Amino acid sequence: MKKEEFAEIFGNINKKYILDAKTNNKEKKPIGIKWSIIAACLCIMMITIKTVMPVWMHSDTRTNDTVAAPMITVMGKNYFAHDMPVDKLPATYHYLRNLTAEEANNTELAGSAIYVDPQDENMYTIYLYQECGTPIDTNTVDNTKRQWAYVKWTASDTE
Repeated sequence: MKKEEFAEIFGNINKKYILDAKTNNKEKKPIGIKWSIIAACLCIMMITIKTVMPVWMHSDTRTNDTVAAPMITVMGKNYFAHDMPVDKLPATYHYLRNLTAEEANNTELAGSAIYVDPQDENMYTIYLYQECGTPIDTNTVDNTKRQWAYVKWTASDTE
């Protein structure tokens, strides 16, 4: 369409509008608000991931490297193993019986021999002869190198 035809069809057009169309000045919209909203959404997503993901990941200890401390229950007392395995049982300890599956609390220790000190009437400390990791220093056990040893289990203060 030629300029003359365009002018005839639309009649008189205000020169201001023509000038605006020629210069093509588009009004810039503030982009600060848009980017602020995007940044806020990203922050909310990161906070959610940081708080929800660890809880979700650790809800099943078989799917990650973090494992809760094993606990066994013998005669109504909860026991935890805090000490390193030892090769020799203390002299005063004697065989009591084997750990039942129920007492083992899914620790794969069912059938391990329980040793008690007859002088310890409250059975605060027991030993299990169990498969465990091999000590590599005073505070570290290598769980890839398995061995059979005596492990000291101590009753929890809270029942």
